[in-house]
Amino acid sequence: MSTEDTHRLIAQLKDLHYGTPSDTALRNELYDALIRATVAIESPLDTVRRLSFAPLQLSIAKIAVDLNLFEIIVNQDGPADVAELAQVTKAESLLLRRILRYMTSFDMIAESGPDSFKASTKTKSLATPGFQAAIKHQLSWPQRPAYLCDTMVNTIRFSFEAQLPAWVAMPKFLHDTNYQNPIDPRHTAFQQAHATPLAAFEFAMTRPELFADFSKWMALQRHDQPTWLDVFPIERISQAAKTIELSQPVFIDVGGGVGHQCAALVQRLPELSCRVRLQDLQPVVERAIPGTGVEAQAYDFWTPQLCLNAAFYYLRNVLHDYPDERCRVLLEQQLPALGASSVLLIDEMIVPSVGASRHGVELDIAMMASLAAIERTEGQWADLFRSVGLCVVETFCYDPQTGQSLMVVVPQTQ
Repeated sequence: MSTEDTHRLIAQLKDLHYGTPSDTALRNELYDALIRATVAIESPLDTVRRLSFAPLQLSIAKIAVDLNLFEIIVNQDGPADVAELAQVTKAESLLLRRILRYMTSFDMIAESGPDSFKASTKTKSLATPGFQAAIKHQLSWPQRPAYLCDTMVNTIRFSFEAQLPAWVAMPKFLHDTNYQNPIDPRHTAFQQAHATPLAAFEFAMTRPELFADFSKWMALQRHDQPTWLDVFPIERISQAAKTIELSQPVFIDVGGGVGHQCAALVQRLPELSCRVRLQDLQPVVERAIPGTGVEAQAYDFWTPQLCLNAAFYYLRNVLHDYPDERCRVLLEQQLPALGASSVLLIDEMIVPSVGASRHGVELDIAMMASLAAIERTEGQWADLFRSVGLCVVETFCYDPQTGQSLMVVVPQTQ
C-alpha cells in the first residue's frame, strides 16, 4: 500500500467517528474487518502489549463503576474538571486524574481539555445498570485459567502471573484505601493480590522463573524501537571524554541491568568502551553482556554513588518505578558525586497533559497497581527535580507516540 493510499484510508477511518452503517449485518462485517486489520498491522511488540495489558481495561471500568463516574459524567451539563469530579467521588485528585486519563485513551469518556472530561459516544451505554452489572460480573470470578501459564511465555506469563492478580485486586484495594493515590511500594494492590508483605521487585527475586521472565521482557520491550541515541548529540560524550582524565569514566549507566544501553553506546562510540561503566546489583551485573569492553560495577543506587565526577550519569526507566519520595532519596544519593560539569541523563516517558497514548496510560496504571509508582507529565517531572535542587535544561523526545524522552538534568546552581 502506497503512502498516499495509507493517508486516504486513515482519513476514511476517521470519518467513522461521524457515523457508522445503520445496517447491523454490515456494521458487524465492518467491525470484524477492522479488528482483523488492526491485528494485521501490529508489530510483534504491539501484539505482546495488547495481550499483556488487555485485562487492565476491565479493572479500570470496574473502578469507574464503583466511583459512579460514568453516570456522573453523563449527567453533567458540560465538561467536568478533575477537581469537581474528585469532590463528588471523594477520590484523591491525582489518582482520579490517572484513572480518567486511561478511560479517555480507551474512549470510555472523552477529553475536552487539560484535566477536563465529558461523555463520549460510549459513556451513556457504560452508565446503564445492565452494562455496569456485566462489568462487575466479569471481574468477580475468583478462578483463573491455569492452562495459560503453560502456553504463554515471557511477557505474557509475567503479566498473567504477577500483574493480572494485582489488576483484579485493584478495584477493591482502592475502595479499601478510600481512593487515595498509592505512595507506599509495600502497600499496593500487588501485596493484597499475592498475600505478601514484600515489594513487587523483592517478591520477584524470590521467584526465579518470574524474575527471569521479567528480565527477558525488559531486554526485549524496545526491540527495533527508537532510542535516545537517535536524537541525543553523542558528540557531546566524545567531547567530554577529552576534558577529563583518561582514568575517569565518562558515562555511568545507573541501574542499567545487563548493559543493553551501554552496549548500544559503545557500538556508536567504540573508542569509549573502557570509559563506559555499568552499575547494578551484583546478581544483575554478573549477567552483563560480554565482549563490550564496558566495566561492570556492583552498586545499589540507594547508597551513595561510587563513581565521582563522571561527565554523564544515565538513568533509564529507573525513576518511573518509584513514587516521588523514593525518587528523591535515589537522586540525593547521586548528587554528591556530580562534578562542576556533570549532568544527569534521565531516559523516561513524559506523559502529555492531553492526548496520552494508550501504552502510556497502560503503563501508568500498571505501575500504580504493583509499585505505587507513576508515569509523569512534564510538570510532574519538573516538580520532582526541583524538590532536590535539579532542573531540566533540555529534552530530546525520541518516540513521539509514547512520549519517551531523554531529559538533560543539572543542579539549579549549575
